[in-house]
Amino acid sequence: MLRRMVDEMSVHGRDPPAVDPAVWAGVADKLRAELATDDVHLVLLATLDAGPPVGLLSARVEAPPAVFVAKRLLHVSAVFVEPSRRGQGIGRRLLDEALAWGRTRACVEASLNVLVANPARQLYFELGFADVRVEMRRGL
Repeated sequence: MLRRMVDEMSVHGRDPPAVDPAVWAGVADKLRAELATDDVHLVLLATLDAGPPVGLLSARVEAPPAVFVAKRLLHVSAVFVEPSRRGQGIGRRLLDEALAWGRTRACVEASLNVLVANPARQLYFELGFADVRVEMRRGL
């Protein structure tokens, strides 16, 4: 599902996904290791009627860089819902569950990154997320 999410991100952004299978194997290995070693990482899978997963969310508890006042942050690093299942509340439910999980770990704020052209931005705004940082790029 992460690979399908990245493939779709390339449609809304500018960066093509990695094609080397070793890269994707490394991503899976890292995720498995994180989930096995601590309780600051979260992965949720959404299913319908005990079928295959139709949605995915990945998040982790973070602290801001040391130059800022310490606080616990929930960073949502991935949200994906199968295109045929969008508009059914699956993404909202995944995010609601993740935010609740973050509160149980004393997080006081949640963040996520989203491409400007991604239609999911509307959902994030509806859930109270706001633009706070802008990344700018130019070709060299």
